[in-house]
Amino acid sequence: MTRILNWIGLHYRRSYVGQLMELGFQASLCAVHKEGNRKQSLDHLISQIYFTGVEAIPLVAFLALVIGTATIMQAATVMPKIGASDYFGNVMVLVVIREVGPLFTAFLVAGRTGSALSTYLGNMKVQQEIDALRTMGIDPVRYLVYPSFAAMIIAMFCLTIIFNLVAIFGGYLVVKLLTLMLSDFADVQLSLSLFLERILASMGVMDGVFGIIKPVFFGILVSIIACYHGINVSNDIREVPKATTNGVVNSFVCITLFDTLFALPFLVKIGWL
Repeated sequence: MTRILNWIGLHYRRSYVGQLMELGFQASLCAVHKEGNRKQSLDHLISQIYFTGVEAIPLVAFLALVIGTATIMQAATVMPKIGASDYFGNVMVLVVIREVGPLFTAFLVAGRTGSALSTYLGNMKVQQEIDALRTMGIDPVRYLVYPSFAAMIIAMFCLTIIFNLVAIFGGYLVVKLLTLMLSDFADVQLSLSLFLERILASMGVMDGVFGIIKPVFFGILVSIIACYHGINVSNDIREVPKATTNGVVNSFVCITLFDTLFALPFLVKIGWL
């Protein structure tokens, strides 16, 4: 029995999932064990947050504005015609806050920051800079992976909140402007107070919990996958673009897979499972 368990554990550690979990565990331990130059680590963390979060705000806000406008426009024009106006808040919570906000933000961060991170670490590996860090007694996980790991979690959470706020308030303002400018939208009559009241009334405890858990978990996924593919590049510069592509694609697949898993509690709640 012991030999079987050892064999399973050995093959699991050698597997892709096992290596990702090991890297994530090592990065998590860096947050607990405060070692090395804290000021330097803080500087790296701040620079990573700036690149991942602050510089991505315009792109996230623009996408949120487009999606929020389209969602509100469709809900406000179609739902009254089918007698489902009372469920307007449920649609906004389900589409924007619960699903589209965390999912699209994770896709943007994976495509933008994840690809840059994989390329950066891959070039360091090819130029033997990571080996040089080990030679100097510097842990590459603490020096390179942990700042990106922590910054990705913080930035993903903040960007998701920004996405939701811009999608709701910005989308509402755009629809109101279209209502004033175009006669086709003259039947869209929805005050801001009623709009917010329906959204807040439709939000449950689970929506708030998953609104926190999803961005954090997606940030962990994107950072670990990007760092793994970057630091495991072979010493061939031609492998760097391949590692970057694999990192982004695997991030998209894992984000979609876990987003589906996060939907299971709601399916159980309504009796589908």
